[in-house]
Amino acid sequence: MLGGDDDPEKPESVPLLADGGTRPRPRSRQIGCRLAALLALLACVCIPLYRPAGGVANSGPPVQPRAAWRASAVTAAESALLPTLRHTTGPILLTILTAATEDWQLGVSAALHRLPLVVVGLGQPSLATGSGTAAAYLTPKIAAFPLIQRALRVLHLVAPKAHVLVLDGLDTVVANAPSPLPLAQDTVLVSGECNSWPKCYYGRYLARDASHAQCVRSGTCYANSGAYAGRPATLLRFVRALQEELAAIDRNRSSSPAERGNDQAALHRLYAGARDDVSEPPLHIRVDSRSELSLNLYECNGPLYHRYFPDIEECHAVDHDPLKAMRAVRGGIGLGGSRPLIVHANGNHARMMWSPKLTPVLRPLVRRTGTLLAHPVLLIDETGASASTLARVLGTAAAGAANATAAEAGAAAGWLAAAGEGFCRPTNDGDAGDCLHGEQGNWKLQAAEKRTWAAAASTCMRHCRSCARCQVL
Repeated sequence: MLGGDDDPEKPESVPLLADGGTRPRPRSRQIGCRLAALLALLACVCIPLYRPAGGVANSGPPVQPRAAWRASAVTAAESALLPTLRHTTGPILLTILTAATEDWQLGVSAALHRLPLVVVGLGQPSLATGSGTAAAYLTPKIAAFPLIQRALRVLHLVAPKAHVLVLDGLDTVVANAPSPLPLAQDTVLVSGECNSWPKCYYGRYLARDASHAQCVRSGTCYANSGAYAGRPATLLRFVRALQEELAAIDRNRSSSPAERGNDQAALHRLYAGARDDVSEPPLHIRVDSRSELSLNLYECNGPLYHRYFPDIEECHAVDHDPLKAMRAVRGGIGLGGSRPLIVHANGNHARMMWSPKLTPVLRPLVRRTGTLLAHPVLLIDETGASASTLARVLGTAAAGAANATAAEAGAAAGWLAAAGEGFCRPTNDGDAGDCLHGEQGNWKLQAAEKRTWAAAASTCMRHCRSCARCQVL
């Protein structure tokens, strides 16, 4: 069994399978695993004996043994999550965040709605990459999959029946009071959007389900990897399936370069190629086409098929603007008959930040009370797990911002010295464009940000770093 002596880090209640199904490992495989564990133990004993004088046997931060790591992680999780879980009907929020900002909206809104919060990868620059391309935006998510799996194993031990919502950390906000998720044990609910990207998967979806032709006319029928929910053990299988799909894309020489290393492409292929009866027990994947869990703000102007750069495509069939359809309701926002738990900006922060319809959601986040800042946060990284608070996470962000001020000023001065007068192409005033799919855009500067050229340049460079496709100012 997982979690036994062979692998003490994984949950005990998930069977160790040979092929992802229900058949147990052959006896020869079990013996092989034990021999491998014995050899690993001998290696751990022998390496210090044969370490060269003056040499270093290991590099990187010290890591606890698996059994000790699991015990301390469970203790930290119980401390950080159980008190909040007792007073909510909502899911546990699990997000990737290598560096927080002082106005981290997801964290503050989670505390406001008293939702349990788990952060993986905080302070780990090894998970972060440079900005400028969609691949650079997506790579940290894929690199963090092992940490997400580790967090899910811990959550399975602490709260196996709780629902977990894995979501993007920087462009998402909790918009409504939580309510129970109507999900079966073997079901994963993934967020839906109106657009298919990085390839047009209409044919694949239609082959899976003929009703998709009707669904795409109503709006959000394509899977989006920005949010997915389920029970911990089910999500472990789902993330493993995403990893296997990514590996299959890489092995296939005919795969599109736009799909390699792209978790959104893997999700499309996994969903469109899946059948409910292919695995034992089955893994059901459902797209949140009614935006009951997650509202994606991506706007579609369809019908449209568009190809840009060498290999990236997008397609959609309808005119769909979630902001136009959105309405204010007491304590949050609504869309049709749904009150989505979260709103996701799809990389275009401006659509969320500057929409008057989202003001009732964002305004309460400005006031930081002591109770809000004391909200517990479970932190998980490569070296361990710890119970923290929102105040500590935001305090780390404030310290980092202060240290970065001088570096930003120097970078802005260097950019101004090298810049020339002119523009790349005309843009629409106040339209920031789309940071994942678009080709141009601009940002409106506040009064304080345009008092000097240095302040304006520093602000624009900061915006550009947060936008996956921004390469030229």
